[in-house]
Amino acid sequence: MKGKWGFIDQTSQTIIKPQFEGVDRFMGDMARIRVKGRWGYIDKTGQVVIEPQFNQAESFSQDLACTGVGEDADLKYGYIDKTGQMVIDSQFNSARSFSEGIACAGVSEYPDTKYGYIDRTGRIGIHPQFDHGHNFSEGFALVKLEGRWGVIDINGNFLRHPKIRL
Repeated sequence: MKGKWGFIDQTSQTIIKPQFEGVDRFMGDMARIRVKGRWGYIDKTGQVVIEPQFNQAESFSQDLACTGVGEDADLKYGYIDKTGQMVIDSQFNSARSFSEGIACAGVSEYPDTKYGYIDRTGRIGIHPQFDHGHNFSEGFALVKLEGRWGVIDINGNFLRHPKIRL
């Protein structure tokens, strides 16, 4: 099927026939798929487990997926569990996947968006203060503050105050 996506195994045998506008690789037992401009999720048999309903969606990470609803400036991000239940309301202007139990999330309208970090309940753990933020890895995250990049720990403390300008 021209312009459609599916899945093959390691021997190039089709395991899920091409039928989707877009796909992402399987992360654990689910993959995200796009149908009629909306994102949803399938299992490894190709069965839809979460109906395509999101304008934006990321792969599951730590059992939660970042999803976006709304159009353009009204797009808001939240998080769903593997049943499709919204566990953190769509309230953020920008958001990343969970890593090490927390996720970077942005509040306020662009270009004034400030980024902080939330826990798996949606509670703010590191106050939104950064111009930009990346996922945590091995207890540290790269953040931008006042045009300079620095590294913070899981408590939001800088290892060194931002000095690098990129």
